[in-house]
Amino acid sequence: MRNVLIITVLVLIQMTAPAQNRITIHENKATHLVCPDRVSYLQVGDPTLILAEVVPELPNLIRLKAAEPFDG
Repeated sequence: MRNVLIITVLVLIQMTAPAQNRITIHENKATHLVCPDRVSYLQVGDPTLILAEVVPELPNLIRLKAAEPFDG
């Protein structure tokens, strides 16, 4: 019974892990992503909706902000 419980918990953890790959951005605040290495190239889907830049003082930091409210 204990083994079944452990396996069930492990399966549930695996199923919820992909849900953590979302980044929420708003027009009222900036979201920062810290990368392990220097960012040399950055591309966003629609630059009129999402503002993205590499912070000049810290080349491994990316700043994201919504240009206007949108559903995405």
